[in-house]
Amino acid sequence: MKLLIKYCPIWDGYDTKAQEVSKEITDSFTDVEVEVVEGAVHEFSVIYQDDPPALLYSMAEKDRLPTNNEITSLLVRIYGMDTLKTQNDKGL
Repeated sequence: MKLLIKYCPIWDGYDTKAQEVSKEITDSFTDVEVEVVEGAVHEFSVIYQDDPPALLYSMAEKDRLPTNNEITSLLVRIYGMDTLKTQNDKGL
C-alpha cells in the first residue's frame, strides 16, 4: 500500500504532524510505503495511492489536523488493514 501525506510548508507544525502521522502508520502496519511532501497553503491531506486512488483525509473537510491514531483507525476501517504489527514487531 502506498500513501502520500501532503502538508502546508508555511504553517508551523504541519510538517511535524506529517512526520508524526507517517511514523504512526509505518510503526503500526507492515507493507506500507509513506511519502511526505510539501503541499499547498493550508493543506494537510493523506492520499491512498493504490488503485483506485482516494483522498483518505483532508484538513479542508475536517477543518483540523488529524488526531493521534486517526489515520491508522481510518486505514483499518476503510481498507481492512489487518497487517497490524505486533508489540514484538515494534521491538517492545
